[in-house]
Amino acid sequence: MNPTRLQPVLITGCSSGIGKACALRLARHGWIVYAAVRDPTHTPDLHAGGCRTVLLDVTDETSMSEAVNVIEAEHGPVGAVVHNAGTSLVGPVESLTRDALRNQFEVHVAGPLYLTQLVLPGMRAAGQGRIIVIGSMGARFSVPLLGGYTAAKAAAAVLAEVLRTEVQPFGVDVSVLEPGFVRTAFLAGATHSAATAERQTESDDPYRDAVRTYRTILQDTDRRLNTTLKPKSALPTTARLGAALLALACADPEHVAARIERTLTTKRPAPRRLVTGHARLAAITAQALTARQWDTLTRTLLTGATHLPRR
Repeated sequence: MNPTRLQPVLITGCSSGIGKACALRLARHGWIVYAAVRDPTHTPDLHAGGCRTVLLDVTDETSMSEAVNVIEAEHGPVGAVVHNAGTSLVGPVESLTRDALRNQFEVHVAGPLYLTQLVLPGMRAAGQGRIIVIGSMGARFSVPLLGGYTAAKAAAAVLAEVLRTEVQPFGVDVSVLEPGFVRTAFLAGATHSAATAERQTESDDPYRDAVRTYRTILQDTDRRLNTTLKPKSALPTTARLGAALLALACADPEHVAARIERTLTTKRPAPRRLVTGHARLAAITAQALTARQWDTLTRTLLTGATHLPRR
């Protein structure tokens, strides 16, 4: 497919990480890119890289409507949209508040849905379009302490698959790309979320040790990625292994950006694809193990616990 036919491209969550890498990559390759950010202080690098920017918050319908209106006024209907904006949430399911869970679904499901509804009429009128949802490998299998986040990502993936069947007759393709761990600010956000969850637990909370270990794993991983010094932590041996594997597996956001571009340009884009190698390996492992074996493996590597917490 000729990429000029799918322009302009709107990408959400471009302040850093995958969104920023994707916006800059597409702009370098001649695409008309509208990089969406919430904070205008994140726009200089994007402008320098040839991107146009719009202020957009996926939890604010007015900002989404205004952004689409600006794009359509300047370049006509949006040719492709990449739903990349996201936020992390760490904590045991038992402790999730309704507000925290609601926010996850607002950011990952309801917001992208509304933005899709804004751009679809133009795509249908043009007889073509691409919608790409950046999901997560966690949408395919359980990961302890990430229940709220992965539940929202799973819901987004299912909604996208239903949407695909509905809009294909109009020439619009929908794809879900599911990366594993990526070297982005998302890791710092997850660490902060884990630290917040730890502070909110009482000293006798049965999940406190698991949350603390997971937070330390994330910090350990961040140090491994950003310094040559060997991390010093009091992690259990299995959790240290988890941190080492996590750091080793973290992919560069440019790798995901390249996959996004291929999905935009290929004639028949994959409906749903695991992007990074370790994400595919994790999926194969999850399928090979029984549910209880997978539970034990992930609980041991990510929380250091080999047993269920008991009161």
